Amino acid sequence: MDNDVQMMYNRAYSTTLFEMQYKIKAHNMIKVYCIMLGSKGRHYK
Repeated sequence: MDNDVQMMYNRAYSTTLFEMQYKIKAHNMIKVYCIMLGSKGRHYK
C-alpha cells in the first residue's frame, strides 16, 4: 500500500517538474523570439 502511494507521488512530482521545465523553456524561447523580432516589431506597432 505504501509503495503504491510512493510511486504515485513520485510520478506526480516528476510530471510537475517536467511541466515546469517545459514552461520555462517555452517562456525563454518566446523571449528570445521577441528579442530577435524586436527591431522589426517596433516598426509594426
